[in-house]
Amino acid sequence: MAALALSFAMGVVWAHSFLPKAGVHWFLASAATCLLIGLILLRAGWDRAAVCWALGSMVFTGFAGARRGEQRFPLTHVRYLESMGADMNQPVRLAGRVLSTPYRSGNAWQFDVQAQQVESHSHVYVVTGKIRLRVLGADKGNGLSASPVEIQFDDDIQTLVRLGRPHVYQNPGSFDFRRWMEDIEDVYWVGTVKTPRSLEKRGHAAGFRFARFIERARQRLLRGIDDIYPPWSAEGPCSRRCCGETGPRSIPPPSRIFAGRASITCW
Repeated sequence: MAALALSFAMGVVWAHSFLPKAGVHWFLASAATCLLIGLILLRAGWDRAAVCWALGSMVFTGFAGARRGEQRFPLTHVRYLESMGADMNQPVRLAGRVLSTPYRSGNAWQFDVQAQQVESHSHVYVVTGKIRLRVLGADKGNGLSASPVEIQFDDDIQTLVRLGRPHVYQNPGSFDFRRWMEDIEDVYWVGTVKTPRSLEKRGHAAGFRFARFIERARQRLLRGIDDIYPPWSAEGPCSRRCCGETGPRSIPPPSRIFAGRASITCW
């Protein structure tokens, strides 16, 4: 185990001291190849050679893991907005692409945006990362009825928004909602849009994109869950967890727990 850990650490050090032109997937493929060769040698009775190939695979794995972490959180990621100089105490103008189909969540419409630009005090910051928007003034019957445009998945939008860290007023037990949002949902900022009228649609991604196919399949699955479990059923929201749905949804009291799209408090 110590040798495996040391090999992985060597890969991490290698990643920080060498900038290869090959992508991360090539190093993962190399690690898998080393493991396959090691298994073949082990089956042939070449134990020491098999161990050496296994250690080599851990070096490639450590390298790929370190590079993947840097790709996930580049210096332009939205988690670094405050250190960039953006004033989070004032509303900012956000531009980005819609990553999820808007859905009604209490008195607001909620959807995720792939941030592209954030403007604060006339300074524009080019950013990456996901921000969850809540648009107040939801109309259950007509969607974003107060908005001059209809917002859909894969739309390019911009809006004036007040950003804040994810939080929940009542964490059940020792559950850390903010850490869960950051580590699992990759959401470091939640934005509040006071009125749908401030949403501006700049365009829509042209051509075929595989992400649209995935989103349509996801929406069909969500509708299927709603058909099986009524909105007031605790099983329905829990089943939605596999579809990545989070946030509050109207469920009659007194049984309210946090799960899936549901925000439920147990008394």
